[in-house]
Amino acid sequence: MITFQGVTSARGPLVAGAMDSEWGPGAHAILSAAPEGGRTLLALASGALRPRRGAVHVLGGSPTDAQVRKRVAHVTADVALPDRLRVDEVLSAAASLRGDPPTEAAARLSAWGLETLARRSVASLSRGEAKAVAVAEAFTSSRVRVVLLEEPFVTLDAEATARLAAAIRAKAGEGGAVLFSTGSLRDACAFGEDIAVLGRTGSLQRLAPGAPPFALGAVTPLAALPPTGSPHESPSRLRLALVTANPRDAESLAGHLVREPDVAGLAYSAALPAQTVVLHVEGNDLVALANAAARAAVASRVDLLQLHVEARDAAEGG
Repeated sequence: MITFQGVTSARGPLVAGAMDSEWGPGAHAILSAAPEGGRTLLALASGALRPRRGAVHVLGGSPTDAQVRKRVAHVTADVALPDRLRVDEVLSAAASLRGDPPTEAAARLSAWGLETLARRSVASLSRGEAKAVAVAEAFTSSRVRVVLLEEPFVTLDAEATARLAAAIRAKAGEGGAVLFSTGSLRDACAFGEDIAVLGRTGSLQRLAPGAPPFALGAVTPLAALPPTGSPHESPSRLRLALVTANPRDAESLAGHLVREPDVAGLAYSAALPAQTVVLHVEGNDLVALANAAARAAVASRVDLLQLHVEARDAAEGG
């Protein structure tokens, strides 16, 4: 449904490297340490940004083709809806453009608990409400086959998160594709059927068993914790680098990670700004490490600021 062939862009991580990738039906998570990475990828997929080189294909055509655009919904982190319209007028206009049958706005919004917004002016909506309306439009359209979401779970309460998760599963179950970008390891693991990590140079690494490791930057351990797994060192140990807001969060997260059987070792390093701390989690399987980190983040109630995936070469003396 979405294909990138040798794609580079004028901004974001794809300035430095070309991307080849493909996403079919299902729910797909893109983990990006920097918001610009996921934002750029989704903009290319939606046709909002044209590639500098290479080709992007969506639903068998160009994302800039009128017939393709009608079937693609792109919800950015900061949604911009026409201020002079009411919410019901926005939904009516969108339905007309997409070729959806006329439906009462309140009926489309009710499944999301937003029916009271139907007669509100767009100008009166908060940022969160505007984004919720855009998400509701995307998932209640009968024409949309591809949904692109930037940080969809940020600021959502438990009820709204459950609704969105159900909508993503339903769209994927109908043969549609949902591609969402996030900096949250927990969200990627919880809501993506598969996960890919977008590196700083445009590399896209699938988190799959046996996937080759790759590096996003040098590692400078300051204080290592005792290994929790086997003392045997793999020739190429894999690392997840989890950026936390402060030393206390790092220690809390580490306290849960040391109990995970797939975690073979932990190390801390300083980051900028000075209060943030990087927790390097070592093991032999990226998927197992990602799942362990997600469980630890939930159990410790620590919000991860960023995620990096890196390879620890045997030459480092591991």
